[in-house]
Amino acid sequence: VEPKGNAPDDPHGDFREKNILYLAKSIQETAQAFKIDEKEAQILLTTANKKLLAARDKRPRPHLDDKVLSSWNGLMLSALAKGYLVLNQPRYKNAAEEVAIFLRDKMTNHHTGRLWHRFRDGEAAIDGMLEDYAFTVQGFLDLYEASFDWQWLDLAAKLTEKQISLFEDDKGGGFFETTGEDKSVIMRMKGDYDGAEPAANSVAALNLLRLGSLFGSAELLAKADKTILAFANQLRQSPNALPQMLVAYEFKRQKPMQIVIAGDRNTADTMAMQRVAAELFLPNKVMLLSDGNQPPSLAKKLTTLSYMTKQNGKATAYVCENFACQQPTTDPDVLQKMLIK
Repeated sequence: VEPKGNAPDDPHGDFREKNILYLAKSIQETAQAFKIDEKEAQILLTTANKKLLAARDKRPRPHLDDKVLSSWNGLMLSALAKGYLVLNQPRYKNAAEEVAIFLRDKMTNHHTGRLWHRFRDGEAAIDGMLEDYAFTVQGFLDLYEASFDWQWLDLAAKLTEKQISLFEDDKGGGFFETTGEDKSVIMRMKGDYDGAEPAANSVAALNLLRLGSLFGSAELLAKADKTILAFANQLRQSPNALPQMLVAYEFKRQKPMQIVIAGDRNTADTMAMQRVAAELFLPNKVMLLSDGNQPPSLAKKLTTLSYMTKQNGKATAYVCENFACQQPTTDPDVLQKMLIK
C-alpha cells in the first residue's frame, strides 16, 4: 500500500491515490518485517481477507458469461489432442475425448446433422455458424490422429459435407460465416483476419486439404484451392493478417504426406509407430490407421487401405505421397529415418 496509490499503469486515472491490494511478500517475510511470528501473521491476513470478501459481497456482481460454445470447444479439443500426441500424456487424450463426446452428443442436432452454436443451462440452441463447423472439424481430425478412433474421422467428414452445403460460396470460393437463412442478416461476410482466434476460412481450408489428402478426394482439394484463392489479394497485400491461411497454403505447396499404420488400435506396436510420427514436426502430414474396421461411410472413401496390411503379424508403417508409397516397415527406427529425409 502506497500513499499515492500503487497501480503500475492507470491511463484513465481510475486508481489515483488508491491501492490495489496484493500479497507482495511471503508469510515468512511479512512476519519478519513486522516482528511477529508466522502463525500470527497468517491469522491477521486471513482475518483481513474475510473482511475484504464481506465488503465485496455487498457490491453488485459482474455479469457471468457461462455459455459453452462449439467453436471454442473445438479449439480446445485440438489443443488437447495435439498435447497428447506430442507429450504422450494420457490425461490430455482423456480430456479431449470428453470434449469430443460433449460436442457429439450435446452440440449436434441429430435430426438435421447440424451443429448448435451454444449450450447453457442444459439447452443447446442457435444454429451453428462457420466457425463452429471449422473448429469442430479440426478438433475431430486432431483427435482421430491421436486416438485412431474411426468415429471422429467419420464425424469430421460428415460435418464438412454439412458445412459445404450450408456455407460454401459457389461463385467466389471459400465460405460465408452465416447460412443466409436468417433474413435479418443483410450481408454474408467472410472473415479475413487470423487474430486471437483464427479466421474460420483459414481453418476450413486446412481441414479440406487434410480430408482431401486422407481420402484422395480431388473435389475436396479443389474446394481448398478455391478457398485459398478467394483470399489471394489479402495474402499478397497483408500476409501477416492471415498466418493460418498461409499454413494451409504451405500444407498444399509441400505436397501432403500420408502415413498409414497397418495394425490394431491401442496395441504397443501400433502406438510405437504413432509416437515416431508424432514426435517429429511434420506439418504437411496426415495419419491413418489401417485395421479393416472403418465404418461403411468411410470404407468407400478409403479403398486403398485394403492393400495396406500388417507384415509378419507386426504393425507396419507406409509412408506415401498421393498414396504412392515407399517400402513399408515394421521397425520404428526405420520409420523415423524415412520421415526425416
